[in-house]
This record gives sequence, C-alpha cells and structure tokens, in this order.
Amino acid sequence: MATKDSKPDRQHAAEGVDAPLETTPDMVPADNATPGPVTPDVELAPTKREKPAADAYQDKMTTTRSGAIWTTTIFSLIVLILLIIFIAQNQETTTLRYFAWEGTVNVGLTVLAAAVAGGVIVALAGAGRIIALKAQKRHQRKASRQNGS
Repeated sequence: MATKDSKPDRQHAAEGVDAPLETTPDMVPADNATPGPVTPDVELAPTKREKPAADAYQDKMTTTRSGAIWTTTIFSLIVLILLIIFIAQNQETTTLRYFAWEGTVNVGLTVLAAAVAGGVIVALAGAGRIIALKAQKRHQRKASRQNGS
C-alpha cells in the first residue's frame, strides 16, 4: 500500500518546480480576479526612538570654557602637589657646572627648573605655530576676497 506524501509542494520545489504559495484564512486576495496571498495590515513601528531619561540628560550636558578651565585648574593643582612632594624628598645638593658657571643647587629644584624650561620651549614653539596658522588664514581670506570681487 502506497502512502500519500503529505507535502508534495516541497518535493516539487526541490525538483526545481515552483511550489504554490500556502495561504491562511486571514489572507484574502485583493480582488477576486487575481489569486495570491495578501499580507495583513501591520502597524509600523514609530520612527523616532524614545530616549531614556539618562540619555536625554546627557544630551543637555555640554562642555563650557569655565568647565574646561576648572578641570585644567584641578589637574594643575594635582601636578603641583606631586612636584612639591618630589622637591621635599630630594633635598640633597649637587654641584652644577655650565661652561664657566658653577654652583650648588638642590636636586629637586634642578629638576623643577629643567621641567619649567622645557615647558617654556614647548609653549614658544606652539605660539609660533599658532601665529603662523593665523597669518596663513589671513592671507587665504584676503585672496578669496580679491578673487570674489
């Protein structure tokens, strides 16, 4: 006795023959002349995402100049405290010689003076670069005004 295949559509699809689409009772054709399933109405999700209260609060937070100055001041005070501790722990004196000059100085003060001198050199180089960029921008504005007029 031969058994009837309960899913002949899948067998035909496997052989390369298009299987008819299955329909459910809630799927009704758009018009009676055109057979085929119609998708039921689906409610679309809202396009705007609701933000949690924490995200909305973070969006309102902006960086201000006074906040940046405050952060820089706190950071500078911490560095200053660390430098004071370093100087206090390095009270030994050492002899410094530079060409014809000679003198005795605390090791901590020597390192502090070297750090300050390095900072001054970096600040001067940065200031020179800023001045050069401003001059370049000024020349570009002049050239664009002359070409545009």
